[in-house]
Amino acid sequence: MVLMWGLGYPINKIGLSYTTPTHFIEWRFIVGTMTMFLIAAATKNLVIPRFKDLPIIFAIGLFQMAITLNLSNFGLSLVGAGKTTFLVFATSIWIIPFSIPVTKRIRWLEVIAFCIGASGVAILIAPWEIHQTWMGNISLLLASISWSIGILCARYMKWHRPSLQLLPWQLLLATACTMAIAYFQGVPLMLNTLNPVFIGTLLYTGILSIAIGYWAMIIVSRDISPAIVSLGLVFTPIISLIISLFFLHERVSAALIFGVVLITMGALLHIYSEWRTKKLLQLYEKV
Repeated sequence: MVLMWGLGYPINKIGLSYTTPTHFIEWRFIVGTMTMFLIAAATKNLVIPRFKDLPIIFAIGLFQMAITLNLSNFGLSLVGAGKTTFLVFATSIWIIPFSIPVTKRIRWLEVIAFCIGASGVAILIAPWEIHQTWMGNISLLLASISWSIGILCARYMKWHRPSLQLLPWQLLLATACTMAIAYFQGVPLMLNTLNPVFIGTLLYTGILSIAIGYWAMIIVSRDISPAIVSLGLVFTPIISLIISLFFLHERVSAALIFGVVLITMGALLHIYSEWRTKKLLQLYEKV
């Protein structure tokens, strides 16, 4: 999963050179949704959602898929793939303040993690500078925030069916929202090119990044502890940055390196805080 998503952003960047962000994400969702319905049918998980399934379908379909991927795709069209991945995968940072209304508490390690990670995000965005990519940076920041809201919805909202049975419908909702955005923007549905490179990027980012990627996320989230999952996801932007530097020849600056280090440190500290709390609770229960 980490390798698929780490490769996905540089490949996505290549695909965006052939068409507009809205048109590309529209077709990514179409390909991903069709693939996910086929997977659900093949594994006998294709069911009709019930009324009580709608809240979680709308929450995940909107926040974790439609809003996140549309904003990140637009931001990626303006910002380098390596920097994009770190800004989008800063979700661990935003989960800290957003989870306070639910958990009714915050640990001192989490406060430190948030301050360190948010400082890294600020350095990457550089709001004190006037540059051409500020709209892309803001879009990526909002995409990360939307994804963190989706993660919290997935964690705390009620699931009445297995997530694999609802994933096709969540993707279908995200596809419908994206097609509506494309319609109001006057973006035609038909592909404007059949270039083999473009088709390859579309198939990879639609089938592997969206359909298989989300399916893999469900599997690892079910079978592996959240701390280990979060730790593994830290390597996704690192892989994406390395690939972008060597194959897309993106520029490296001191600010980029410093911001990346701070975001990574904040995420790792947050992961350590959750692991430490879990161990303390286990020790308390034994006592």
